[in-house]
Parts: sequence; C-alpha cells; structure tokens
Amino acid sequence: MAVGIFKNPVGGLTPLGLVAPAVSGTTLGVNANVGAQTQGTSKPGAGGTSRFRQLIIAADPANTQSVYLIWKGYTGPNGATYDSRYIIDKIPPGEQRAYPVGGLLEHSSINIDNFVIDNDVAGEGAFLSAIYG
Repeated sequence: MAVGIFKNPVGGLTPLGLVAPAVSGTTLGVNANVGAQTQGTSKPGAGGTSRFRQLIIAADPANTQSVYLIWKGYTGPNGATYDSRYIIDKIPPGEQRAYPVGGLLEHSSINIDNFVIDNDVAGEGAFLSAIYG
C-alpha cells in the first residue's frame, strides 16, 4: 500500500507531489501538498525544512508551456505584480531541475515555504520532491 505524500519526512527522497496552479499568475506554494514546514518552530513534525538539502522539480511532460519557480510573494509572468527579478527558473515541459544543481547542500538548508510555482497555462504544473536528511 502506498504511503502517499509525506507530511513529516523521515529521510532521503521525499515526494512533495504535483503542484499545478489552477489560474496562471496565481502562484501555488511548493509546500501545497505537505503544508508549511515552519522552519525553526518547535511544533511536532515541523522543522523539516531545516534538513532539506535539495529541491527537485520535474515539469509535467504533458504541459504545453513552461512552469516557473518563483520566490514567494511575487507572481509570475501573468500576474499583476510580475517582477522577473524574483523568478528563479523557467522550466519547459518534460525538463527536470535540481536546486542546488549537482550536489546536496552542506551546512545549509532549503526552506520550501519560501518558494512557489506559477505557469503559463492554467492547470499545468510540475512534480516536486526534496532530499531530506
């Protein structure tokens, strides 16, 4: 039986699920399926982000246009507050990216609560995962 999305990761590769904003220009958090990881809090199950060493994003091959990884608080190419300075990457259909590229982060971490996904076409998205540990 499949375990589904891990809301409290325990190590290794952790699926974050498909993130596909329903409306272009209205971003959806990388943490949409797992909830806020609330780095630095003492809540049980929280703080997972303090150990995310890599974020992996695979744009759905069925997409017709790109998806975007954006710093939270700024919308993408179709949003009213569009600002290209906050786009981290534009990912074409079927392509995969890892952040950081290559190896895992050492002595630092990725807080997935700080990132959102946007799209060129409503409903298109990306499959996300993270390396935890």
